[in-house]
Amino acid sequence: MPINTGQGTLNTGKDVSMDVVLTNGHVLRIGNITKFDRKPTVKKLQSNGIDGNNRRGVIPEGWVLTIEADREDAQVETWWADYEAGYYNGLTVQNVTILETIIEGDGTVTQWRYTGVAFHFDDAGNVTADKFIGMKLSGEASRRIRIQ
Repeated sequence: MPINTGQGTLNTGKDVSMDVVLTNGHVLRIGNITKFDRKPTVKKLQSNGIDGNNRRGVIPEGWVLTIEADREDAQVETWWADYEAGYYNGLTVQNVTILETIIEGDGTVTQWRYTGVAFHFDDAGNVTADKFIGMKLSGEASRRIRIQ
């Protein structure tokens, strides 16, 4: 949960949760999430005028999301197997929505919705004796919208 350092309250990561909402309304349960990284992507514009002025602009182009988790069960692999089967059977594959919930230091809740997420399974993990199996998923979202 958030920690008051005496010089401000900071989030620790344990105060952030996320749900992957599939197009059928079901939530893909990703077990022990160890990392959720989210980065905005932008298109940078530049104009070098003959008047000697450089003009710059930025256009938002979405978000890149990365999730790392220790494997708890077969839910992620089953979802990906169903996704693959649908694709190879000629079905239209669907993007997902990701809901991120953050408990702020003052107890309020902030929520973000990532829409149009092209979500994929990047790494099913390295199986090694006496070690957790780390998995990795990622996606590219069209938008991040504040909902609360």
